[in-house]
Amino acid sequence: GMAPEEAQARGRALLGLRCVEVAGGLLGKSVLTLENAKAGGGGPLPAHKLTPHDVVALRPNKGSVEGSPLGEGVVYRVSECWVKVAVEEVPEGGLEGTLKLEKLANEVTYQRLGLALDKLQKAAAG
Repeated sequence: GMAPEEAQARGRALLGLRCVEVAGGLLGKSVLTLENAKAGGGGPLPAHKLTPHDVVALRPNKGSVEGSPLGEGVVYRVSECWVKVAVEEVPEGGLEGTLKLEKLANEVTYQRLGLALDKLQKAAAG
């Protein structure tokens, strides 16, 4: 794996995030809203290449790349100041600290969650 700073420079990771909201109920998924932890939150995110439907791992900001992540999910929506990630299960603790998102290339997870996300968007559009 590459160093977190390098991953962020390549747009494959977002460091220094905090979870500001956990919303439940979208077809059994929970949606985590993550924003920049610096400057009291709410500032623009660093440049990144995460887009909706990307599969991501959520890890502690200081954690190693090797350990198992707090959770995995799919990017649901992205704005200049936050990223919303749909997860199957909300991590048991670990959301209080500073977090990072890493882009994964996991086709199986992607397909399963991608299908769920399509259903989600149809339900929301309903």
